[in-house]
Amino acid sequence: MKHQMHNERGFSIIEVLIVTLLTVVITGIALTTFVDASKTATKATALSDVNHNLRVAMNILMRDLLQTGGDIPTGGIPMPQGGAATEIGRPGPIGAELTFPPEWETMPAVTPGPGLGPIINGVATDLLTMVRVDPSLPLSTEAVPFVQAINANGSSITINAAIPIDDDVAGIKPGDLIMFSNGNGYALQEVTSVVGQTILFDGTAESQLNQPTAPDGSVVELGNPDGTWPQTTVKRILMLTYYLVDSSNGGSEVPALVRRTNYGPERLLATGIEDLQLSWDLVDDNENPINIEFPEPPNSPHQIRKANLYMAARSIDKAPNGQLLRAALNTQVSLRSLAFVNRYK
Repeated sequence: MKHQMHNERGFSIIEVLIVTLLTVVITGIALTTFVDASKTATKATALSDVNHNLRVAMNILMRDLLQTGGDIPTGGIPMPQGGAATEIGRPGPIGAELTFPPEWETMPAVTPGPGLGPIINGVATDLLTMVRVDPSLPLSTEAVPFVQAINANGSSITINAAIPIDDDVAGIKPGDLIMFSNGNGYALQEVTSVVGQTILFDGTAESQLNQPTAPDGSVVELGNPDGTWPQTTVKRILMLTYYLVDSSNGGSEVPALVRRTNYGPERLLATGIEDLQLSWDLVDDNENPINIEFPEPPNSPHQIRKANLYMAARSIDKAPNGQLLRAALNTQVSLRSLAFVNRYK
């Protein structure tokens, strides 16, 4: 007589144990596969976000580099200087109190700022300031001159009533930068208030551009000796400044790329950007130096023609393995507004 033990359905205990073990193994394999797939999907999503933020930041900065210097005088825009003139403020991280080099007579289309950004992962990041004419508001035409009257010391201008300046989107607002130009030269001032059709430029401007008593580079130099003004045109200028922020300079723990328009608030462009490095190629009709961080005499920023741009980004959160995901891009941008040559002239 056999003493083999069976359950109620005729299966031996050993067979039940084998089936149970196989079920556990298969279930474990399935769960492991699911967890691995979930981690892979999470990592892929995080890496996709990193690349997206990086490309957005890169594309916006490249667009502004392509347009920088548009309609700006070849030698730059004169800045008030000399005597007791105050140094001209340069936009940067809130509280940094940066200035344009006091020895500069003019503001170039591109002002490099190597190492002026925060130190992230032990690397000093760069800052960049660019200027160009704002095409969104045509301030004068041949038929309707924009400027109707200018105060003798340039502290205010009255605008032709046929050209409204109070548009909520494109109208003139405090903080706007206005470039004056006539046969006597150029000058740059910051709007402090707008009353009806009158734009005022008083001494409260954060930029310190409104210095009518400065010996050189002030708007007063554009007037005639008898207090009158020659026919003068004005254009609104965009000053765009790029840099990174993190917890060391007022940002969050996650580094980000920001842009300031003129001396306005910081505008977040992309999170996770942790490195920004720029160098420049110059044209000096001699050696044409390349990969220059900051042009030094006898060269100057006015000779910049190409930007060499490197940008790196990281994920906002750590991957399932506890590591941050990273990506980087580098490219070269020809500053076409500075390199244009009219071959048919």
